[in-house]
Amino acid sequence: MYRKLLLSGVSMILLVSAAFDAAAKPRQWQDATVIGAGGLSNGGVGVVHGLYLIKTEEITYVIPNYSKGPVLEHWLVLPADGHTKIAVDGSKIHILDAEGRDRAVRVVWTIVTKP
Repeated sequence: MYRKLLLSGVSMILLVSAAFDAAAKPRQWQDATVIGAGGLSNGGVGVVHGLYLIKTEEITYVIPNYSKGPVLEHWLVLPADGHTKIAVDGSKIHILDAEGRDRAVRVVWTIVTKP
């Protein structure tokens, strides 16, 4: 009985999340280039906070080098050739990582590159 109730609850959650995904507007992807990366150290061996500079035709975005998942933070690994795609969503950017996965990251700064 408990197992049946648990399975129906999980199924309902999956259906609701799929409905929200279907209702979301499609992202407007644009070409971008990774023009730099850097990091701030805590004085020890590890990098505490790293940044990427992502340039489009009109704006350069400064973003952190990690994205937050439901439970963990994942390091953001961008393509080695520097070419990627981004979609701006308010104060977040969706960026395709080196494996082609959509990662959402917050924007730290924006720099106008073309007035």
